[in-house]
Amino acid sequence: MQKKLTLIILLTLPLLILWGFVFQLSPKGIYFADKRVEEAVRAVIQEDGLITQDQLKTIEELVIRDAGVESLEGLHFLTELKTLDLRDNEISDLTPLEELTKIADLNLRGNQITDISVLANFEDLRVLNIRNNMIEDISPLSKAVYLEDVNLRFNRITNIEALHDHEYLTTRLYLEGNPITDYSPIDHYYPSIEDKDF
Repeated sequence: MQKKLTLIILLTLPLLILWGFVFQLSPKGIYFADKRVEEAVRAVIQEDGLITQDQLKTIEELVIRDAGVESLEGLHFLTELKTLDLRDNEISDLTPLEELTKIADLNLRGNQITDISVLANFEDLRVLNIRNNMIEDISPLSKAVYLEDVNLRFNRITNIEALHDHEYLTTRLYLEGNPITDYSPIDHYYPSIEDKDF
């Protein structure tokens, strides 16, 4: 009985090792927590099967509007993303965007966002729309000095000191619907802003 068991183990062990080796080499698919995000990504890469990291590195623009998206988990693989439009969804957590610092055009209008701290390293941002959220602190935008077009309407912002060094911000700056009382941080470039609502 002992010899039979040893023989079975000796015969199956190489198969188990081979199976484990093949499993490690096989490409692993990317997981998206929200099926609507996955659907939008699949539409861009035109893929019905396994989604790989290499495929996601080809995406530079992604639009998912008014789709009820709650989770952005999985978007961190889109490392070449430059334009992201997530307008009118149910998003509150921006953490999955933290490493996507190549984004230049970001639309987060009409979500449930309170914290934009992940945008602190988005130094290439040119266009930002975060209208109709619940944001109080915009200090993470202080390093995004190349911003040209910003819509901050209808949030809870009281302090705009973070916009002090944004002299490229000449296309648009919307601040209506916020309890701001001091506009002095932007006095020096206020006349250069083409479209403003204050």
